[in-house]
Amino acid sequence: MVAAYTGEVPETPARPPDLVETARLRLERLRLAHAPALFATVMRTWPTLHPWLPWAKEPPTLEGQQEFVRTAERTWEDGSDCPYAIVLGDALVGMTGLHRRQGPETLEIGYWLDSARTGLGLVTEATQALTDVALGGGAQPGLAGIEYIVIHCDVDNVASAGVPRRLGFSFTGIREMPAMAPLETGRQQIWRMRREDWPTARQP
Repeated sequence: MVAAYTGEVPETPARPPDLVETARLRLERLRLAHAPALFATVMRTWPTLHPWLPWAKEPPTLEGQQEFVRTAERTWEDGSDCPYAIVLGDALVGMTGLHRRQGPETLEIGYWLDSARTGLGLVTEATQALTDVALGGGAQPGLAGIEYIVIHCDVDNVASAGVPRRLGFSFTGIREMPAMAPLETGRQQIWRMRREDWPTARQP
């Protein structure tokens, strides 16, 4: 069992860039202007998000998404949570982010995608880009003080687990925790990538 990190955010945490671009995507720092598109995408995708994500217990509202984005703007500034909108062309198609939840040298990547855009490798592309940002890769130097990226997902969430598996993350065990969403089992897979291993793992 892995304990959740309860320590303080460093006084001057390393922050990722506001914009990360990949071959097909723009990962844009989440701002209040994103709220209407975010609401529309969450609403459309809610039936597939609801079974797996505790925050999707109830159908979304525009006001709820606006408050979520306001909180995201504050946590970006304090360095505890850095969420991104996943943008394909002109469409907001999901979210990802770098989250300081697991320890002073570790960032966690989370993600969800519009159900109409699954099967295209978009989340894998976004996750590789954020791992490059954090650990170094491509044109990215990496973030100072960050040695590990982790991804957690329910043992039955096969689609989510496919992302770290494709990128060469190591499966390190199962974390027992209360089930908070309808299909959650209370058992989360833990996937981890070390900075020193990423240059090899990221090769095609």
